[in-house]
Amino acid sequence: MRTDAATPIAGSELLALIEILKEATARASSNRGREAPQRQLPGMQETPEVDWAAITEAFTRRLVAISSVSPGPGEIKAAQEALTILREGALEPAYAESGLHPIADAQHGPSIAYGPVRGGSAPTGVIPAHLGQCVTADYGTLEPYALAPDELAIRFAELVAIAPEVAAFDPAEWMYGRGVADMKSGVAAMLAVARHLAQRNRIQPLPFSVLAIATVDEGNESSGAIAAGALLAALPERHGPTYVGALHRAY
Repeated sequence: MRTDAATPIAGSELLALIEILKEATARASSNRGREAPQRQLPGMQETPEVDWAAITEAFTRRLVAISSVSPGPGEIKAAQEALTILREGALEPAYAESGLHPIADAQHGPSIAYGPVRGGSAPTGVIPAHLGQCVTADYGTLEPYALAPDELAIRFAELVAIAPEVAAFDPAEWMYGRGVADMKSGVAAMLAVARHLAQRNRIQPLPFSVLAIATVDEGNESSGAIAAGALLAALPERHGPTYVGALHRAY
C-alpha cells in the first residue's frame, strides 16, 4: 500500500467515509436503523438528511433487474447502468472523469464503471464493488421472478418452501432477489455515497478524494479486478490521487 506524508491529513476524514458507507449499506439492507443520527464529515458544512435506505433500495432494484451472470454480456449492461447512476441528474461534470474502462481480451467490450471525485487533497479512498451474480436455477419454480424483488415478496411462502432458512427475514424489511446481497446492494451503497460526495464536493471541497469503481468477472477469472489495477495505476498521472485505502462493503 503506497503512503506518503500527506496520508495522515485524511485519516479521520477517511474513517468518517467508512462510517458513511457502512451507514448507507446498513440502511439499504433493511428498514432498521432508518432513524439513526446521520454522520457528518469533519470540517464540512452540515447538509440535509440523506434517505440512504430509499436511495440505495432504488439503485439496488435497478441493478438486480439486470441479469449479470459472470462472465457474460449482462455484466456490461450492469456496468452501463452503474455509470448511468453515477452521472444522472447532471452529475457527470462533478467527477474528474468517468466512464467504462476496457478489459483486455474481453468478449463483450469495456466493462468497468468508474468515477473519481477529486476533493481538496490528494489522499484517496477507493470504493470498489463487483457487478457479477450467480445463475438463478436454484430458484426452481420461482426462477422467472429471481430478478424481481416485488414478485418474490408476493410469493414469499413459495420462496420459504424452496429455502426454509429465509423464513426469519420478513420481506417487508428485507429485499429478495439474485445478487441483492452479493453484492448489488453493496454496489448501490457505493454509488449512493459517491454521488453524495460528488454533490458535496461541488458545494465545498471534500477534505479527501474518492474513487468509485464497479468491476465485473469477479466469479470467473477476476479479469475485471486485474484491469482495475491498471486503471488505478493510470489515474495518478491524470488526476494525482494518492491511494490510502480501499473500503469494500459487500453486504
